[in-house]
Amino acid sequence: MLGAGPNGERDLFIFTEPEFESIEKCQVWARENPESIIVNVQRNYGTRPIEMVYCVPERNMPNYLPRGEAIQI
Repeated sequence: MLGAGPNGERDLFIFTEPEFESIEKCQVWARENPESIIVNVQRNYGTRPIEMVYCVPERNMPNYLPRGEAIQI
């Protein structure tokens, strides 16, 4: 999760659970559970807005993180 602060700063939040068998299943879960994502991020970063959610296989993270496959929530 990437959080943006009032002064332009950004934070990255990586969920390690739940785990998914595919990017598509991750995207479905993210679309159906935005409240869970928001609550978990707010615990660490406060009420800063979430710009984008990326579903990336952990093993491929170094390859996918710069471009990823994003969805807006």
